[in-house]
Amino acid sequence: MFSGEQLGQAISEAIKRKNVSQKEVADHFGVKQPSVSGWIKNGRIDKKHLDKLIDYFSDVVTPSHFGIETFRVLKSNEQSSIRFPRLNAEATCGAGTINDHYIEVVDYVTVAAAWAREKLGGNLNKIQVITARGDSMEPTIENGDVMFVDTAVEAFDGDGLYLLWYIDGLKAKRLQSTVGGGLMIISDNSSYRTETVRGEDLNAVRIIGRIRGAWRLSQF
Repeated sequence: MFSGEQLGQAISEAIKRKNVSQKEVADHFGVKQPSVSGWIKNGRIDKKHLDKLIDYFSDVVTPSHFGIETFRVLKSNEQSSIRFPRLNAEATCGAGTINDHYIEVVDYVTVAAAWAREKLGGNLNKIQVITARGDSMEPTIENGDVMFVDTAVEAFDGDGLYLLWYIDGLKAKRLQSTVGGGLMIISDNSSYRTETVRGEDLNAVRIIGRIRGAWRLSQF
């Protein structure tokens, strides 16, 4: 769990993403508005509010946004593996669906530690696993694939696959910068059109994380 300035910034960012006021947050938690201001300024919050904090902002951020570690390293003799939480959230590779429930861990995906460090980067405590739905990112990502999302990335970090937040749900898309400073939001399936975002509209592109990899689970 973050503390101090880092926690204050995380709470402030979560409030912005949820598009609510400090007064609305205070009312939800049953405290006065200065208390919420104090959480942001001092980076301290009563432990009794932690679970409620995670639940309240679960539609816009995951627990790792607040520095809550959600992976474990499991050692067995000379081998080690890492267990990542798989969330009940789904990312649509298509027109969009609504995730209208609280985000929670439903099970775990265990991978070799060496593979995770090589393929997923250094922010392993920020990796969340969610399921892809739809066909707009085929053949790169197919319906039912599990995606490893680096939630430490909350802004455009170079061309690649990202998890984006929309009013109608989460979407997995490819982002590519343009010469004029805009972004192309691309579906790898050519049946879907590419969207180009420029200028002030870029502020509406809300990045939840960068997709570092995906696994295809075959059924027989």
